Amino acid sequence: MAGVRCANPYVDWLLSEGWHMTNPPSLIKGLVQTMVTQGVAVLRLRVTIRTLHPQAIGHSFTWQRDTGEVEVFRPPHSILQTD
Repeated sequence: MAGVRCANPYVDWLLSEGWHMTNPPSLIKGLVQTMVTQGVAVLRLRVTIRTLHPQAIGHSFTWQRDTGEVEVFRPPHSILQTD
């Protein structure tokens, strides 16, 4: 989708560069970098995706500025029964 231009820099990035990311951690890191470039002071970003899976309720991806890495968490369905 090269050449896509949009007034929103995040949509533009997602449609031009983010589209080619091969895994969620790379997508999260790229989105954070775009946000920082736009002047957003990001300390932490979390994206949670619910799934229909027999063992995990979804996937949660958390980027933290102090490490610069994305932590992946796959909570089991039993997490819904906890406080």
